Amino acid sequence: MAASRSATRSIRALRATRTQKINNTSFKRFQSSQSSSTATDSGGLSSGVIGGITGGALVFGAAYGYYHFSGAKTAVNSLHATKSYFDSVCAAASNHFYM
Repeated sequence: MAASRSATRSIRALRATRTQKINNTSFKRFQSSQSSSTATDSGGLSSGVIGGITGGALVFGAAYGYYHFSGAKTAVNSLHATKSYFDSVCAAASNHFYM
């Protein structure tokens, strides 16, 4: 009876030690899940900013190419010349009538 009692106590002691070791274990993070200051804080522009600038430049270039080669530039220039002529005629007329 004494032998079975001591065997039971030793088994309980081993179980208690094992659960204490499991509970006291600190869980370590993998390298991929840690925030790295070199990856995000490199001092340069982020890829989103670079992509935005590149995309904006491409859209601007495409829009200007369409404006230049579609004939819209000629229309805008002729409207500008017409407005200049109209303004000069109005200025001459106002000088003629108010003198």
